[in-house]
Amino acid sequence: MYVSRRTMVIIGVLVVAVLTAGIGYAQNDNQIYACVDAKGKILIIEEGEDCKAKETKIDWSTGGAQGQQGPQGPPGPPGEDFQGNIILNSLEGEKGEKGDDGPQGPPGPQGVPGEVSGYETLHTGLQMHTQAIYTHSVQCPSPKLPIGGGYTTSSKDVYVNDSYPNGSAWTVQFTNRDSAVLIPSAQVYVICAVVAP
Repeated sequence: MYVSRRTMVIIGVLVVAVLTAGIGYAQNDNQIYACVDAKGKILIIEEGEDCKAKETKIDWSTGGAQGQQGPQGPPGPPGEDFQGNIILNSLEGEKGEKGDDGPQGPPGPQGVPGEVSGYETLHTGLQMHTQAIYTHSVQCPSPKLPIGGGYTTSSKDVYVNDSYPNGSAWTVQFTNRDSAVLIPSAQVYVICAVVAP
């Protein structure tokens, strides 16, 4: 089909006039159909309607194909809260300062006193003939138990390694470093009592 340049100009002007003035026409999928005569006169027709013998049938679309999606725009500025302060990106705030110590709590109730009876202090002695380690114990009579103990020595060169309760006795371990002619001695004490469960 041949359409002159002048005809195309007229077609363009008439199309704009048709769309602007709102002249009704039939269309299918945004397609417009028309008949053009030798003088360039255009007549809008229905889709299945035929043109006259000396007219040329043309059609065109009122809309082009959908374009590609454009690039994503840059992010907007951060929003503001109702007080005009910039809202932080993170909900986690800064670590606060250490709080003051709380008040001291009330004292607890007094415990039930235990029943201790039959106090008794016992002691025995020993002599250290050589420079060596000596272990000596004093036994409490049954059913009493040791609730304390101790020792004495006759020389500053006698050292005490340990002093402790040992079952129903009190035990002390000595080390004799005295090289004098006099034989040093020591006493071991134990405090015994009946302790109620």
